[in-house]
Amino acid sequence: MHLGLSTPTQPRTTVGWTAPLHLDMILDGCSIWFDEALVFSDGRWDRAALDSQSQGHTVGEVLHIDAV
Repeated sequence: MHLGLSTPTQPRTTVGWTAPLHLDMILDGCSIWFDEALVFSDGRWDRAALDSQSQGHTVGEVLHIDAV
């Protein structure tokens, strides 16, 4: 399960709204799938899998990873 609260890390022009803070939480021991690609497991992001799902954008343009 992923729970993101408040302002997203993308520019306001991308999402269209803001809030005073941002907090994301991911449960220990979880896996995250984007379509058919396993992008997070064993506490680590798979950047190659993320790149395969980015549809012409860099991972940094569509996903901000700052912890784990």
